[in-house]
Amino acid sequence: MATVPVRKVALVVGAAAAAASLVTLGVVLAGEIAVSQGLLLVVAFGLTAAVAVLGALVVQLKRSVSAVAARHTRQLSELHQTLRGTLAVNAETARAQGRALDAAVDQIAARLEPPITATGKRLDEVGADVAAGRWDTAQTYWQIEALLDLRTMLQPRALMPPLRDWAASPDVLRWLAEYVLSRRPELIVECGSGASSLVLGYAAQKAGRGRVVALEHDAAFAEVSARRVADHGLQDVVEVRHAPLAPWAGPDERDWNWYDLDSVKDLDGIGLVFVDGPPAGTGPLARYPALPVLLPHCADEVTFVLDDTIRPDEVEVSGRWLQERPEFVRQQLRADKGMHVLTRRPGDTPA
Repeated sequence: MATVPVRKVALVVGAAAAAASLVTLGVVLAGEIAVSQGLLLVVAFGLTAAVAVLGALVVQLKRSVSAVAARHTRQLSELHQTLRGTLAVNAETARAQGRALDAAVDQIAARLEPPITATGKRLDEVGADVAAGRWDTAQTYWQIEALLDLRTMLQPRALMPPLRDWAASPDVLRWLAEYVLSRRPELIVECGSGASSLVLGYAAQKAGRGRVVALEHDAAFAEVSARRVADHGLQDVVEVRHAPLAPWAGPDERDWNWYDLDSVKDLDGIGLVFVDGPPAGTGPLARYPALPVLLPHCADEVTFVLDDTIRPDEVEVSGRWLQERPEFVRQQLRADKGMHVLTRRPGDTPA
C-alpha cells in the first residue's frame, strides 16, 4: 500500500479548509446563516487552512534540513575516509622514510667507524706523546738544575764523567752530597763506583770529615774509577776497592752473587750506604745482600740509599729490607730512576 506524503495531505487539508472558509463567507453574505455563526466558521476554516499550510511548511523544512544534514554527513564521512586514507599513506611513507634514514645512518656509521676509531687511537697516542714529552722536558729541567747545583756546591777540579745511562742521575747525587754535608757520616760505602765516588768524595772533603769506600766488581772499571779519583785529587778521601762477585748464602736457601766479603770485613762505623750495584744482569734481586751484609758494620745511625727503584727488583729489595728490619724508616723520593731511602736512628730502634 502506497503511503501518502504528509506534506501533500497537509496541503490538501489546507486547500479544503480555505475553500470551506470562502464558501461560508459567501453563505453569510447571502444571508442564509447568521453573521456571527458564519464568522466563527470562516475563522475556524481559516485557522485550519493556516495550520495545515504551516504543517506542510514545517514538514518541508524538516525534510530540507534532514537532506542537508544527510548530505553534510555523507560529505563528512567521505572527508573522514579520505583523511584516514591520506594519514595512513603518509604514516606508511613516514615509516618507509624512517627505515630508509635508519639504513642510511647505519651505512654512514659503518663507513665512519673505522676512521673514527683510528683517529681516536691516534689522538690517544698523540696525547700520550705530549704527556711523555712534557714529563721528559720536566725531567730534563730537574736534572740540569741538579747538575748545576752539584757543580756550584762541589766545584770539581777536573772534568766529571757523564751522568746518564747507567750512571747515577744528578738529582740522586745532589741528594747524597747534601746528606753528607749535613749529617757528616764518618764512613761512606757505595756498592758500585763511578761519578758517585767523586761526588761523595768532594762532599766528604768539603764537610771536613769522613771517607768513602767504593766497591767495584769489574777490575778494569775499578782502575778507571781510581784514576778519576786521583785526577780530582780525592785519593786521600776515596778508596776504590776491586771486590769480585762471589756467592753469598742468604735466606730462602739460595745463593746471591755479591761483592767478596773480604772487601768489607775491615769496615766499621758506616753511616751512609749508596747501593747502585751489582748490575741487575748479575741475577734477580742482585742488590738485596747490601743491607744484611753491611748492617753489622754500620753505626747506630745509618742510611741506606737504593737507586733505580723504577725497576721491580729494586722495589722488592726495598720491601724485603723494611720487612726484615722494622727499625728502619723508608722514604720513597722522586728521582729520574727512582730512589728509596731507609734510615735507622738510635731513637727509632724498637725495644
